[in-house]
Amino acid sequence: MPNKNDNNFLKRLMANQIFVTIVGLVILVFLGTALARNLSQAYRVNKEINDLKSEITKVEGRNTYLKQMLKYLDSNEFVEKEARMSLGLQKPGETAVAIKDLPNSENKGGEIFNTYDSGNSNSKIAKTNQERWLDYFWDKL
Repeated sequence: MPNKNDNNFLKRLMANQIFVTIVGLVILVFLGTALARNLSQAYRVNKEINDLKSEITKVEGRNTYLKQMLKYLDSNEFVEKEARMSLGLQKPGETAVAIKDLPNSENKGGEIFNTYDSGNSNSKIAKTNQERWLDYFWDKL
């Protein structure tokens, strides 16, 4: 049977405002700590999800690029370009032109006369726009 002194002690303890306040604060600290841990974990999980989504977007973009590149590499256009550039092949009726890098070229007329063609050796090939701009600015200095 419970002792009457024990019941009085509990009643007095519960009636004491300081004790109730301390117990309430301890409970709030435990609940606050648990809530903070859960919020922190939720933030980390959401950040990781967003990072993975951005990585997925990058990988999908890269995948699309690689599919387009593969499609281009399988095309006749690529085969023809490689045959022209690497092997020096040409279609019938075309003229192959090789432009030599001339050191200290005095050519200021915007034309290059170095062509290699079996039938037409005096063909003129105009400089590219970039070359003309470079000549324009370097001649001004």
